[in-house]
Amino acid sequence: MKNQQIVANHLAPRTLRFLSYAIDIIVFYILIFSTGILSPILNARGWIYLLGSNPLIDRLFAMVLFVIYFFLLESLLKGKTIGKLITGTRVVTEEGEKPSIITSLKRNLIRIVPFDTLSFFGEIGWHDRWSKTRVVKAKNFDREFYDQTSIDDLGK
Repeated sequence: MKNQQIVANHLAPRTLRFLSYAIDIIVFYILIFSTGILSPILNARGWIYLLGSNPLIDRLFAMVLFVIYFFLLESLLKGKTIGKLITGTRVVTEEGEKPSIITSLKRNLIRIVPFDTLSFFGEIGWHDRWSKTRVVKAKNFDREFYDQTSIDDLGK
């Protein structure tokens, strides 16, 4: 319960969450664009034709890549993406722990739910609420969380 209060005390404001998301979208599109430029070199013309000729497949493929981008970065960078690194935020569970691989995958799969992006206007996005995660300001959160867990360990 103490950890939940620490998480609540250090939730990232909407402006930081939005900025982080915007940075990640820009990075994502740069990666996609770069891949498109490299496709002739990699002899991937068949894929490009398939994606370009069918808007549904194109959108589904983009959604899958979008989930993979966020999932891989948040898993490898301990709850951070490029945007979160720049804004000084990160994802934690409601208990303040690093999300498991399953939690991270669940969180990022939920992002493709229609209108999830609009849930940003609420206090907590659907992808955070449904996966029991939160985005916190990392530096202050880490300090208080470490202090609290150190105090708890002393009492044992």
